[in-house]
Amino acid sequence: MKRVIAFIKRHLASVIVIAVIAVIGTMATLAHQNDDGTRTFDRKAPKYSEAIEQAHCKVKASTDAAIASTLGFDAPQDKGSGCEPKDKELAQLGSGVYYKTDLSSPTAFVNAMNGRGFNEGYGLQCVAGFKQFMFSLSGRVVATRTGGASGYANQVGEIQALGFTWHSGQAGMRDGDWAIFGGGQYGHVAMYYQGRFFGQNQGSGNIYVGNAFNLADLGGYRNSIIGYYRPNIWNGTASAPAVPAASSKAVNDQVIADVLRGVYGSGNDRVARLQAAGYNPAEVQAAVNARVVAQAPRATAPASTGYVQRSTGGYVVRRGDTLGDIALRNGWHDANGLFGDSGYTQRLAERNGIANRGLIYPGQVINK
Repeated sequence: MKRVIAFIKRHLASVIVIAVIAVIGTMATLAHQNDDGTRTFDRKAPKYSEAIEQAHCKVKASTDAAIASTLGFDAPQDKGSGCEPKDKELAQLGSGVYYKTDLSSPTAFVNAMNGRGFNEGYGLQCVAGFKQFMFSLSGRVVATRTGGASGYANQVGEIQALGFTWHSGQAGMRDGDWAIFGGGQYGHVAMYYQGRFFGQNQGSGNIYVGNAFNLADLGGYRNSIIGYYRPNIWNGTASAPAVPAASSKAVNDQVIADVLRGVYGSGNDRVARLQAAGYNPAEVQAAVNARVVAQAPRATAPASTGYVQRSTGGYVVRRGDTLGDIALRNGWHDANGLFGDSGYTQRLAERNGIANRGLIYPGQVINK
């Protein structure tokens, strides 16, 4: 007995560790695994305080949003996680999912959805409303890669594959067209209808909660429209009067030069700054594109530089290349301009299945 006691004293730490592991192993074996991943002996999920549950759902929602914006696809709430909305009318990915609505005409869609909400778990957001329409049209959805509605302006190929046609600017917009706005941090997306815009999270007191589909006059905010997606099923729909462009400053040489020097920033920041200065961002971008085309050299680099031009029109990317550089060196651009969402570089990316026109790799073949 004395020897046993002495042994235990000498190896007390090891004995305690072994005992703890044995207890944990026994409990894990005897306990029942619940649907939410926890283990209990009474086969019932553990109950938490409301504060803990809210904190859990908040962390889960932010994690899912980060995954969706980074990878470009939706990360659904797990069914049974306890984070499903109480109101089943507010469908959530993983529980209610998307549902089909009447798309026989723009008016039919407005009548079917007016006052109704669609929630993916992050509030009644404008993006969720657009995705609800995508699903009704094609049975599929495209998540914004930036986490904001304005990001859809750079995902033309993906969205057109669902049955839409992209139009830059706002000229000719008619009932049923989905406008992509660039103003603010996240932008906005809504369907143009009878001179106003139909969408979610319009006029909400809290943009993170949002509100259901409603028809709103967005006033001067329409100056930030980057472009719009027209559902192909409505191409034969009688055209509504074209959207009157809000008054804006005439584009001049100074603003073009400032944009080229980076004074107005880039992307959504540029759109917001131009709008604040009283310019129509779409008109300024068109003028900038025209200036770039007029000044761009139209010469193909000699073979000795390492730039490979194939007889079939293909080009092999080498380190340091960009799509814009490739287009300039080979004369692959036209009167529509080279840069921007409506420029030739974007169309070159779409034609070659490139999701991000700023990301290409050495050895990749680019076809004209």
